[in-house]
Amino acid sequence: MNWHHLARRAYEMDLEEIFIMAQVARTSPPYVAHQMLMMITHEVMDAMHWLMVITMGISHDYYKPPFGSPFTTEEKTEGKSKI
Repeated sequence: MNWHHLARRAYEMDLEEIFIMAQVARTSPPYVAHQMLMMITHEVMDAMHWLMVITMGISHDYYKPPFGSPFTTEEKTEGKSKI
């Protein structure tokens, strides 16, 4: 199994958990339903993480921010940038 298959399976498992928790919340008393909905929000965050891993992939090139590290701007002197 490659990493993409494992990430996809983790994403599918989170979606299955969300579906099951939603079914439990639908048929339970209000207090339990509220607790289940709070748990669903955490599972949604986990699913979003796996979706980003699948979407971006290993070879995703990111653009560096226009500022330096740690958050310094470039000073320009006489038409040349000074780092």
